[in-house]
Amino acid sequence: MKANEEILKQKRKILHALLAKSMMLQSKPYMLESYGVCSTLDLTENALDELISRVRQIMAGKEDEPDKDIRTLRHKCLRLMAEIGIDTKDWENVNHFMLNPHVCGRMLYELDEEELRAFRMKLYAIRDEVERRRIARREAELKEQRLAALN
Repeated sequence: MKANEEILKQKRKILHALLAKSMMLQSKPYMLESYGVCSTLDLTENALDELISRVRQIMAGKEDEPDKDIRTLRHKCLRLMAEIGIDTKDWENVNHFMLNPHVCGRMLYELDEEELRAFRMKLYAIRDEVERRRIARREAELKEQRLAALN
């Protein structure tokens, strides 16, 4: 049992070192949230391996310059996020939104061209739903005001 605990401890150290090197420490809580935990101490060995692999892939992907189509799609996704109400000038907000498993579950720069196109369609649907709710809320407020004016 002690050997297993030592392995987990080493993997946590590796994960923290990779997060620090990739300047992604601020995203750690959101990454852990996608596993349903608050601390790396609560991660299983498989989850730690998966996260380490994911951070390494992100680091490798950051070294490659994305082509124009991918940059354009990322820009369009960011504009849609801004329309939804996400402050796209603060990457912590963007990353928190992106890492939500119901939205995407991954960082924007992890997505390839096909995934970005699919994500953009999902953002359109989210934007439309947000707007529909805003309109319904306004209509309900107006209805309340009219009823209050009649009384």
